[in-house]
Amino acid sequence: MYWYYKAFLASIVGVILWGIYSLVSPHLPSIPAFSSKADPIEKEEPTETPGNIEKTPNTVKKKNLIAKRDLTPNQSKKLLEAKELFEKDQRLDDAYELAMEIFEDKSLPIYSKGWYKIADFISKVNTTLLLSSAPSNRKENHLVKGGDSLSRIATTKSSTIRGLQKGNNIPADSINIHPGDVIRFFGGQWSIEVIQSQYLLVITHKGRFFKYYKVGIGQLNRTPLGKFLIYGKVEDPIWERKGQEAIQSGDPRNVLGTRWMKLKPQPGTIITGSGYGIHGTTDPDSIGTPASQGCIRMKNEQVEELFDIIPDTKVEVTIRK
Repeated sequence: MYWYYKAFLASIVGVILWGIYSLVSPHLPSIPAFSSKADPIEKEEPTETPGNIEKTPNTVKKKNLIAKRDLTPNQSKKLLEAKELFEKDQRLDDAYELAMEIFEDKSLPIYSKGWYKIADFISKVNTTLLLSSAPSNRKENHLVKGGDSLSRIATTKSSTIRGLQKGNNIPADSINIHPGDVIRFFGGQWSIEVIQSQYLLVITHKGRFFKYYKVGIGQLNRTPLGKFLIYGKVEDPIWERKGQEAIQSGDPRNVLGTRWMKLKPQPGTIITGSGYGIHGTTDPDSIGTPASQGCIRMKNEQVEELFDIIPDTKVEVTIRK
């Protein structure tokens, strides 16, 4: 019967040990079910920008949430104030600066719903200034002297003749200016950035956002990436193709629309083929889609506006994903 006593004592010891373990175990570190030296070290989440978000279900969901992000209550309040300055008080510079405070706020996700709200408003303010002789802190004022001409002012001040006409209430069929006249215009450095993933063309003036347009890009990644210069501008371009009939402007078959701006690649930019440019279109429904043979296409009325804003030379164009 000795073995009965041993079994009884063993069971008592087991109960005691289990009780001790139950008291201690909640304070012990957990041990993973599987561990290996090859397991990756946990890293920080990537910056939430369209260029480096991987297309996994979680990150796509995160990207969609960012795109839907609206303005914060404080940003919405500022935008309302900016609209009142613009619409009621006609204080265009103040409206622009207040809107730019929101636009340049790092907490505002780029290309989000809120971003587009601000970008639309800033584009509207700047278009109003472009098309009027209203003074602005960002405009240059040129006092016309003997020997001056619109062509000379446009060339030396990084503007265009048509841009000067539109911004100073000068008829399109007139180039007459007189000594003592004050010509107002946005002079200085202009640049363009095309963001393929967003079908966006953004204009900057002196390094700050000025206006944007929606565009079409090349099929099958045919639009080259890199840096270019505007190198030649043509009104009502003829569509010429090697070995084929030239198609005149106005012909529905002419895919170039009403304006053409040739892109010249800069050192370090490698392209295959040639003949890339920014142009209009006979198919406005293609805007916002990959539909061209590699060029950047715009609605005709918008490419005409861009054509009048951008000087003929030294305008850098950056194309990126």
